[in-house]
Amino acid sequence: MEPESNQETPAQGHSWWVWIAWLRRENGGGFAYGCAARSIRAAGWRDERSIELSDGKLVISQCLVAEDGFDIFRNALDAGVVSFDALLERPAPPSKVAATRAVIQECLGHSAARATLYYTLPDVAALIGPAEPALERVLSTLQDELNLPFKGSYAARVGNFEIFDLHAWLDEPRPFLIEVKRDPLKERTGPQIMEICRTPAFACVSHIAHLVGRANEDVVIDRLITLPVGDLRVPVPVAEQLDQFDFRLFDASGEIVLHSEHSTFFNRIGLVMAPIGRQIKLDDDLSARAKQKGGAIGSQASVVVSTSPQRSLIGGPAEGSWRKFAEDMEDMVKARLPKSGEDKWFARGIEGEVGAISHLNHLLNGGHIRGAVLVDPWFGAEAVSRFALRLSSQNIYLTIVTSTSFPKFESFHSASSL
Repeated sequence: MEPESNQETPAQGHSWWVWIAWLRRENGGGFAYGCAARSIRAAGWRDERSIELSDGKLVISQCLVAEDGFDIFRNALDAGVVSFDALLERPAPPSKVAATRAVIQECLGHSAARATLYYTLPDVAALIGPAEPALERVLSTLQDELNLPFKGSYAARVGNFEIFDLHAWLDEPRPFLIEVKRDPLKERTGPQIMEICRTPAFACVSHIAHLVGRANEDVVIDRLITLPVGDLRVPVPVAEQLDQFDFRLFDASGEIVLHSEHSTFFNRIGLVMAPIGRQIKLDDDLSARAKQKGGAIGSQASVVVSTSPQRSLIGGPAEGSWRKFAEDMEDMVKARLPKSGEDKWFARGIEGEVGAISHLNHLLNGGHIRGAVLVDPWFGAEAVSRFALRLSSQNIYLTIVTSTSFPKFESFHSASSL
C-alpha cells in the first residue's frame, strides 16, 4: 500500500484560518477561546453563527485572512495583547496575554503539531455566568466544534488563543505510513516485516523514525531507523507478531517530530450471541410500587426478558502456546486476586431500588462472566426473591453470602435459579 499523496512542499498556505468563540451575556461574557492554522485556500471567506445558552449566547466566528493581516494580529499577540481588530469586521474588546507557552500536541488531524499558546487566564465565573449548566454547554460546544478535549484536560485552555503550526501536508493525506508486509508463506505468529513507506516527493529528504513494538505488553523491538533520501520503502524486521506499536517520525536532524501514533492490532474477534427467551411480567410489591411512579420505571421493574448468552472466539492463541499460558494465568489472577471495583451509589426510593437491581443485572451478564459472588450480610429472603426474579441471564452461577437466615428457602429457590 502506498501513501495517497505525493505532495510535500513547504507549508506556504494562501491564508490563515482563524476560529474565535466568545460569550455574550447581559452582565458578563467575553473571549472564550480562539485558534489559527495555515490554510491552502484563498483569503476572504467569513462565517458567524450563534449558539443559545441559558443566559446568553456563544458566538463563533471563522475567517480566512491574508498573511499580512494575520501578521498584524500575531505581532499584537507577541506584544501581549489579544486584539481581533485586524480579523473581525466588528470591534471586540482586547484581552491581555498573561502567559505564553510552546507545546507539541495532536490537533486538526495532525498528531504532532507545534502549538503556541497565549493564555489570558479569564475569570471563568464572570465569563460563563452562575447558571449551573452553562459551563458544561460551553465546554461541550468547544469540544464538538474543534475535536479538542475541553471537557477534560483542555478545560485549562479556556481563554487561550492558540496558533497551530501544522506540517507541510496541511489537510492533505499524510505522505507516509507504516504497515506490516504480509507473507502468506510465513506463519503469522513468527517473524514479521514492517515497512515504512514514503511518497517520492516526501522521500526527497532523509528522515529518522522511532519504532517500539510490543507483544503481550513485552517490548520486542525498540530502535531508531534511518530513512535515506530516495528510499520509498524501508523494511524493518520484527522477531514476532506484534500486538501494538508506537511509531514516531522526525526530520533528518531528529529535532522536529512530524508524526506520532499508537496502533493496536486485532489478533482475535470475540462474539456473544444472546438468544432471547421468554418474557416474564412480574406482579409483586416492587412492581406495584414502581407502577405508582409511572413512566419507564414501571416497565423496568415488572418486565424481565430472559437471555442465554453464548460466547465464541475467532482467532486467539493456539493451545499449548506461550500466549495461551500467559492469558490463562492472567485470567486466574483476575479471578483469585480481584481488584476493588468502583462504587456506585443509589438514592433512597423506588428509583434507586430499581436502579440498583438494573445495575446488578448489567454486571451479571452471561456474555461477560460465568459466575459471581454477592456478599451482603443483610441480603434477606425478600431481597433475594425480588433480585432473582429480575435476572435476565440464565447461564451464570451466582453465590449469595449473607448472615440472614432463610426459614422458607424453598419458596424462592426456584426463582433464584432463573
